[in-house]
Amino acid sequence: MLLERLYRQGPAILGFFEGADSHEICAHLTGTAPRIWLNNECDLLIQKRVQSYMVLAQTILILYILMLAGGASIQLTKILILFFVRKYFAGVGAQPLREPGRVSFDGGQSKMFRLAECARDG
Repeated sequence: MLLERLYRQGPAILGFFEGADSHEICAHLTGTAPRIWLNNECDLLIQKRVQSYMVLAQTILILYILMLAGGASIQLTKILILFFVRKYFAGVGAQPLREPGRVSFDGGQSKMFRLAECARDG
């Protein structure tokens, strides 16, 4: 197992044991003399320690994946909202208020301007 190899042979500066014997690792973990661990279940103790690191690594990985998925779902939600707004609300509130005598944005004269001319002429 990769994590066990790293734990046993990894650099001491990172908290690993640089290839130390199992009884020396167990002595370090428990604060006892190495000779106590020569005939005892030292490998089981190391396996439990490695397993605890494995649980930590898996938890961090799962949380990272959930964070990425959450970020992706937030982006997808934003895209869907923008699509919905553009599709169903295009042009809502886009027409400016027209005053008599003003030219509309479509190049023609406003209805109010034509009515004002008719009233004046008529």
